[in-house]
Parts: sequence; structure tokens; C-alpha cells
Amino acid sequence: MKLPSRKLAEWITLVISAVVFLSVVFFLVLDLSETPSEYLEITATPLFSQIKKQGKLYILPLEVRNSGIQTLTAVKVRVSFGAKDQSAQEDIEIQYLPRQSAQKVYLNFERDPRLLDLKAKPVYYYFD
Repeated sequence: MKLPSRKLAEWITLVISAVVFLSVVFFLVLDLSETPSEYLEITATPLFSQIKKQGKLYILPLEVRNSGIQTLTAVKVRVSFGAKDQSAQEDIEIQYLPRQSAQKVYLNFERDPRLLDLKAKPVYYYFD
């Protein structure tokens, strides 16, 4: 009894399946080979170019970026701002910041934030 020969579509399906399977295995091995560090690069950047005026308030987006390979929880960012006559600071807490991602936080000001000496810096974080 002679076995039927494989059709071209079956060979194409086999090759595509093998490529997908090997790609998944490669990325899993690559992901497991990265050694996590306790010290991550977290940045907080005010996006002055995206300021919007809404009524009497100025809305300033603040981008908080986690460039590390670990997910973070309870990221605290301290925003200090002020003019020559007065200054203030506020703390912002982001509950969940996935690895290699960014999240925007929107800050409301009664004065134009471009005129303030505004600084934002991460203070602490926890690993998930």
C-alpha cells in the first residue's frame, strides 16, 4: 500500500507552525535570561508642549516612565513648583507601572506652569 504524498499546503502549514513555535520559545528564553535589577531608571518628565488651558485652569501632562524590566507598584513622584514669591510641592502616587512603559498624570495649575520653576522626580517605588 502506497502512502499519499504530502500536499504543498500541508508543508506550508508545517513550516509556518514551526517558525511560530520556535519564535515563542526564543522570546521566552530571552525574557528569562534577563536578570532583574533592584535599581531601575524611572523618569518623570513634564510635557510643557502639551499644556491645555481649560477655563481658569492649566492642565499639564506629566509622563512617568519605567525603563526597567520589572513591574512597579506605588511609584511616588514629588512635583515641586513655584515662582519667585512662593513655592510648593505635591506628591503623586501611581499604583501600577508596568515594565518598559509610561503613564501620564495630569496636573492642574491656576497659573501657567511654563512660568513656574517646575521639577518632578521619582521618590520611591515597590516591585510587584
